[in-house]
Amino acid sequence: MFKIFQNIFSYIGNFFNKQSFSACDVEALGGNAITYYLSDPSNPELTETVIDPKTYKLNFTVNGFSGRGAPLNTPQGQAANTFAVLCHGINVINKKLDFGKWALVKNLMVLPRAGVQANAFYDRQYLKFFYFNSGSKQVFTCLSADVISHEMGHAFLDAMRPEFFSMASTEIWAFHESFGDVTAIFCSLCQPKLVKYCLEKTGGDLKKPNIIEGLAEEFGANLGLGSGLRKAFNSFVYVKPESLPKQAPPDQLSNECHSFSRVMTGAFYDVFTNLYDMYGRGEGAIAKCVDLLLPTYLEANKKAPGTASYFASFCKTWAEIVKAKDAKVSEMMFNVFASRNILPKQHMNLSVSEMNVQFLCQEKPSEEIIMQATEARMKVSDLFKDAVFAQSDIASEIMQCNLILPIDETMVMGENGFMACSNIEGSQACVCAKDAVEHIIENDLYGPEDHKMWYKDDSNTLTRKFISCDGSYTNNCLVPGNPEFGKCWKCKNNTGCCTYGSCGCEQKPPVRVLPTCNMRYNSCTATRYNASCGYARYNENP
Repeated sequence: MFKIFQNIFSYIGNFFNKQSFSACDVEALGGNAITYYLSDPSNPELTETVIDPKTYKLNFTVNGFSGRGAPLNTPQGQAANTFAVLCHGINVINKKLDFGKWALVKNLMVLPRAGVQANAFYDRQYLKFFYFNSGSKQVFTCLSADVISHEMGHAFLDAMRPEFFSMASTEIWAFHESFGDVTAIFCSLCQPKLVKYCLEKTGGDLKKPNIIEGLAEEFGANLGLGSGLRKAFNSFVYVKPESLPKQAPPDQLSNECHSFSRVMTGAFYDVFTNLYDMYGRGEGAIAKCVDLLLPTYLEANKKAPGTASYFASFCKTWAEIVKAKDAKVSEMMFNVFASRNILPKQHMNLSVSEMNVQFLCQEKPSEEIIMQATEARMKVSDLFKDAVFAQSDIASEIMQCNLILPIDETMVMGENGFMACSNIEGSQACVCAKDAVEHIIENDLYGPEDHKMWYKDDSNTLTRKFISCDGSYTNNCLVPGNPEFGKCWKCKNNTGCCTYGSCGCEQKPPVRVLPTCNMRYNSCTATRYNASCGYARYNENP
């Protein structure tokens, strides 16, 4: 009898200590567990189950989440899926960043069913996931782990580099998209069941098409894009984005930020797969890759100078950070970035002293990072004073706005010596900003309406409202079949209440960013910057 009870207690102990649960286990728990997709409904066999997941420091609230799981084809189950995926992603990323709040709010609101549209977006206060019809099927973006993790990635990069949010730079917009995709990849690489499945399907060769490098499979397939919204394993090489066409087929590169982001994501995936091969492949090699690449990738995003050529700035910074840990891996990274045309090939032949020569007069600090900030605002009309541009009422209004330029003439040095060096001419930043403004005007993205992506803030600065999944956004009241269709006069609909003043209802003004020269610095004249700074100063009582 004693042996029987011993076996029972042993089973119970093993049961609750397991990281994953079978269908029978979940049933035994009485529905208290949350089962969620590791990929999306196109791979229904890939699910994981957790009990009462917690997050590391950062807070968020998922609308409709009851605190327990439910069938994934119900609103309650979709809310639970969103909650569990976000918990996993926050724990993967924030245990390295250690942030206590998001860029603008302490608690991020999440809407799993924000309305009818093939889209998802982040607007500094909300993560919003939409759903759409594809034939007789409804596709819910909140059931895609990649889409959820991607949007969460925008929120993390915004917390690290809030000045990027409204910066007039196609390349920085594209980097934001790449960061979202890379975040989704890291989150997948930290799911053991998904990793095992991927390795079995590819025979351990991650340079074959696979479920980890293919992002948002169901979403992409139902938009007619094949096996995913984007593919990290690609062969796109860097050219100046302003030299590319405005739009292009999916198999070609354009200067639209989602399309152009594939250059940076492809470079990241090359680094990862090369390192994976160097480590001997397999689950253990993937774990070692994540251990090296994730913290250094995040550190580089904190420290890289924010210039018009941000791909090069970031890649140079990242490779130099890795050099302090493993010079051979750093050399491989430089070669990858050179093969993608992001960095010139001659970088590999330069010594640290040669790369730093213009800064040798600076005193080398023992711990601090020295940066020289540049005031980077100008009037939009000054960009176009020598150009002929088709004017409209909207364009004329935009011309009177100020905008933030991607200029950060910077030296970064620390205990380990050289980390990054960038001295980008203002003229290049102006070319970059002009291309960004043209994109805003040509795609009708400016206005006070909630569904317009850009508006004019209180300091007369061209400011971004949100980052969207597909680069566009349509108000729910304009979508036939939506419950709010034809009710645009209402003060409140599925997309939120008049956040940017398009309605006449009374409301508390939105939290806004204090206008500063450069949000990474404490004042307009600052020359010293603390690299551990996680987010900018905000006025929470405007």
